[in-house]
Amino acid sequence: PAYSKFFKELIISNSMILKEKYYRRNYLTLMAEGFLFMFAITLFSQTTVLPTYISLISNKAIYLGLISIIYYGLSYPAGILSCVIGVNAKSTKRTSILIMFLQRVGFFLIYLSTYALSYNPNIALTLFFISYAITAISLGMSNPMFSQLISVSIHRDVGKFFGSYMLMGAISGVLAARFLNYSLGKFSFPQNYRNSFLAGLLFALTATAVVSFGLKEVKEEGNSKKLKYSELFPLMKEILKENKKFKEFLIIRIIISASEFSIPYYIVKVGSMPDASINTVGTMTTIMLLSAIISSKIMGFICDKLGPNNTLKISCVFGIALTIIAVFMRTYVMGMIIFSLIGFVEKGIAISSNVACITFSTGKNTVIYSALYSLLCTPFLIIIPILVGINMKDGVNNTVFIFALIVYVVTIIVSIIRKSYLSR
Repeated sequence: PAYSKFFKELIISNSMILKEKYYRRNYLTLMAEGFLFMFAITLFSQTTVLPTYISLISNKAIYLGLISIIYYGLSYPAGILSCVIGVNAKSTKRTSILIMFLQRVGFFLIYLSTYALSYNPNIALTLFFISYAITAISLGMSNPMFSQLISVSIHRDVGKFFGSYMLMGAISGVLAARFLNYSLGKFSFPQNYRNSFLAGLLFALTATAVVSFGLKEVKEEGNSKKLKYSELFPLMKEILKENKKFKEFLIIRIIISASEFSIPYYIVKVGSMPDASINTVGTMTTIMLLSAIISSKIMGFICDKLGPNNTLKISCVFGIALTIIAVFMRTYVMGMIIFSLIGFVEKGIAISSNVACITFSTGKNTVIYSALYSLLCTPFLIIIPILVGINMKDGVNNTVFIFALIVYVVTIIVSIIRKSYLSR
């Protein structure tokens, strides 16, 4: 046992030395990947671009709800699939790259849907949602894998790393939004979206190449045990039972997930204002990303100082403000305030979720922690968009924003009383 303990500590020490050796290289590689990929994801944004693209094909509100249903309903459960794959992978980097490629296939098919519009709008809608389903599944699989990749590449200041990563992405997103504005103003529909989707696809492929050649993976030695799917749910149950800190985080994370479906509706509400222009999508995307530049660093700093739970609570405060403004919005200018606040809400949720999975797991089975919160959030993310979409039928009304407002308020109340509740 003494020799076993000695060699185990030696392996861990050697791993940390290698992580420190490649820290700068991996840090810069991931910053470049974040810059390139965010340029791509901005041009396929489910918050602004895709809802507007769909609304130009059909004005049925259920299709806007379907974007959220597909995204959350497929991406979150897909994380379960990547759990076993991620834990058993001999190379986290290689596995992540394969999943990235699948996502690029989805982007390519969305691009092809613009050509289908020339034949039949219904065919275009069908192809789009099939393509988006592929994108959502691959994204759901890649998110836990990305957390795993970070855990073997970035070993210190994780909150600040995610803040910087998202900052680089936000800067890139602003440039992408300017390109989007140019494309939407210069060309007619659907050529304008076709050009944007093509540019997004090319940047996404370049991001994959950067990770392939730039990232130096530090493999964890001495862990030959393979995880079976039959062991996954008992392991998740054990995490919920034993890891009280992560359990506290999950309670408020699950509740706030009920508000996430509302995001695609804001751009449609702003675009319906009498003084809205043809550049609404690009302008609001730019404002949201400029906000993200600031919010990424602020929320990353807050998460390191106050922890993931308090970061979610602060995100709810911003959420309350933006939903109230959305309900009483009468002019296009108020939409600018809304999209400046969305950046803080989304970055707060994203950073706190990533940091919680990495820190509360202490770098062990991080991918399972990530998939666990995704799995528990999924029912809210599927059922609520369906109910709201059926209620609204055509167009967008304030029902969605009032519901989101209630969720934010409830989340704050529960987060305040959670410790006394769990200590009983």
